[in-house]
Amino acid sequence: MKYQLILFFFVIFILNSCAIDKEVESISEKVSNVSDRVINLVQTEEVEKPSKKDKFKKIKNQKKEKITYKFFEWKCVTFFSSSHVLNVGYFPDSKTNNISAGALTLETNNEIYTILHEIQGIEDVFSWGGKKLNKFKLIIKPNNTAYYYDFKNAKKGEKIKSKQTLRCYKNSFDLNRVEFIKYWRSIKKDVEKIGITIDLN
Repeated sequence: MKYQLILFFFVIFILNSCAIDKEVESISEKVSNVSDRVINLVQTEEVEKPSKKDKFKKIKNQKKEKITYKFFEWKCVTFFSSSHVLNVGYFPDSKTNNISAGALTLETNNEIYTILHEIQGIEDVFSWGGKKLNKFKLIIKPNNTAYYYDFKNAKKGEKIKSKQTLRCYKNSFDLNRVEFIKYWRSIKKDVEKIGITIDLN
């Protein structure tokens, strides 16, 4: 009986120790799983956090970004002999009531003329000259054929035929601030009279 009692307590002791070991094992597994997650989180945070060098590079790149001004321009030549006649273009960012400001230069002189640009249907229409900038007109069709009109001596209601037909080639430019100001100073006075401005900042 004595031996049976000792054996009984021995078996209970062994079973209890196994249960404790199992609990300890399961707790340690949980702790190791949590610690693995924490390590992974820390590692990903380290990867995501930019270093001081990276931050400096970003700031440097932002400083390098220059402000530019979009300018659409057509180079126009005579229809048959392809002699250069004029360049005409406009700043799309200057649009007010569907009219944009732009500039025209003639090949005969390098003077810059203030022009107004408007899209009428599928045609680009440029006008310039006189106080209202409406003495001359250039209409560029979708096929890049342009028609030049002179209304200088026209009477009210008179129909005018085009004086010259040109072929034009469209281009777009991103002007830097210095290039833009060179154009804008030449046309600013005329276009501001009709309420067109461009923010220089």
